[in-house]
Amino acid sequence: MDDTLGTDIKLLGDIGISSTGDIALVSGQDNLKQRIINRLETVQDLYYFGDFGSLTKTLIDRSDPNILDQIQQSVEAALSNEPDIASVDQVNVTQNDDFIYVDIVVTAINDESLTSQTIFRKG
Repeated sequence: MDDTLGTDIKLLGDIGISSTGDIALVSGQDNLKQRIINRLETVQDLYYFGDFGSLTKTLIDRSDPNILDQIQQSVEAALSNEPDIASVDQVNVTQNDDFIYVDIVVTAINDESLTSQTIFRKG
């Protein structure tokens, strides 16, 4: 098993208990996907979190014609601080009504390509 991308407690989706009665875990790409979502959904606060998090949630409700570009820049900056991401290959930010969709493609440090989507609701 390649544990380059580590293992952590499963924090997203159906958290639950594993088949052995332990707390459910995520490993590898699933762990990196979870860390990406946590990073993007955590408001960056240099005092408490250092460089962890992003400014994305603080930008969502702004009425600025360039808001999608600003969100894209925020996401790229946040992902560049993730130690297990070798490169941020694509960030696509779109809006549909009250929802902002952030689709990303990254290359992990183990050379695996990973895609992920995070959805933010305005308001």
